[in-house]
Amino acid sequence: LLSFTDMRDAPEKFFLAHRLLATVGLGGFGVRFTVQFNLFAGSIVGLGGPEQVASLRDIQAAGQLGCFLLTEAQAGVLSGLIVETTCEWDAGTQEFVLHTPSDKAAKNWISQGYTAERGVVIADLVIGGESHGPHAFLLS
Repeated sequence: LLSFTDMRDAPEKFFLAHRLLATVGLGGFGVRFTVQFNLFAGSIVGLGGPEQVASLRDIQAAGQLGCFLLTEAQAGVLSGLIVETTCEWDAGTQEFVLHTPSDKAAKNWISQGYTAERGVVIADLVIGGESHGPHAFLLS
């Protein structure tokens, strides 16, 4: 069985799964596989802290689907370089507040977006009114 953290812990196993899928034709399942393991879980493994990476065990055990929210309507081929969506730290509530300021900043091309229970969204981190650039945030 493939684990979400195999990209980091057992890369030979992880890439063997990709090669095996490629030999039988990826099709719709292959797209879902790469979104789930590479974009969703891979972003958490590569960018998340210990708490977020540890949460992958429970997410996988529960069979939850994840999606990856990067592309904004106005960004086109500059996805990730143009990010208007913000995630502002609210010191009063001790939580992040996600904000999409306009229709142009709406996320699109979200694979598994209609069925996903979790997501990784890329947004401009704002703390104390200061932008810290694009960061990944795990949504539930």
